[in-house]
Amino acid sequence: MKAFNQRDIKSHNQQLLINLLKMNPQPMTKKELSEQSELSVVTINKLLPEIVAANQLIELDKTIETGGRQASAYIFNANRKLILINQFIEKDDQMTIIFYVSNLLGEIVFEKRTALLTLAGFFETISALKKKFPKISLAITGIPGVEIDQTLKIMDIESFKDINLNEKIEALIQCPSYVENDINAATFGFCSNDAEIICGIYFPNNFPPGSSLIIHNKIFKGQNNLSGEIKHLPHLQQKQFPVSENEINILILETVQSVLAMYDPQKVLLFMNDHWKNQFNQLAVEHELSKIFHYSALPLIDSSQNFESNYLKGLIRIGIEEIDKSDFS
Repeated sequence: MKAFNQRDIKSHNQQLLINLLKMNPQPMTKKELSEQSELSVVTINKLLPEIVAANQLIELDKTIETGGRQASAYIFNANRKLILINQFIEKDDQMTIIFYVSNLLGEIVFEKRTALLTLAGFFETISALKKKFPKISLAITGIPGVEIDQTLKIMDIESFKDINLNEKIEALIQCPSYVENDINAATFGFCSNDAEIICGIYFPNNFPPGSSLIIHNKIFKGQNNLSGEIKHLPHLQQKQFPVSENEINILILETVQSVLAMYDPQKVLLFMNDHWKNQFNQLAVEHELSKIFHYSALPLIDSSQNFESNYLKGLIRIGIEEIDKSDFS
């Protein structure tokens, strides 16, 4: 039988206290932490000094009253580290980059939208943001493409193809950098249930659709990060974009049919712009799918989600999770 590792137990309990304070916007006393964590006050007294010393929690200078007594209170230090988010997105039929800086609660402290920059302009902006926000401790870049062997092999913007984007960003800001596919991030941003299998499909106006698969809150990427590159499916491979209005519903039907046959998910998220939504006949598409998959119930098909907000939410979530891993590794 494997013995419990005391260090692992300590790390788990510390993360438990940090998560409690993350979820609670109000300061909490040791007694409140004990009640909600089910850890003894004695244990909490041993854990807190190290977490406070690491600047992950803040012990408030002012004590709060608890039944006539004065007690120390603690809050989560959301601004201890900041995350730089570089979001590539198709906006008004052109590629746009939105730069965000987020704290560890996912609160946006800076935002800058710009039409697609040159490669040099992109790196200049990142360098300037690091100087403006020296607490940036991680960068996450959302792209309409795929990174293979640390190089952007599939990318809708030619000037960014065939480069090691992470290596260049890390050299500029001297902290870890990650790249994530846009639809992967958007679907991941929607997910909240560990038990679900969710497929997301993004239909941009001027490019082929992309797909993602989230299995139990993990992004499935395949051997070469190519899972979800559905532009290689036969019905999409020769298609020219943008498509005509009378092609939209058949293209959605054939694409959803393909992912249902491959993945059998519990939910399918369809991300599309207003033009596509106005043309999309969901009842007709579901009717055709029910005839094809007549032996089982169809998954929930949700076409109401906003791509940009879920995409941003997913990038922030990935960034926070990576910082959490580094803090407790």
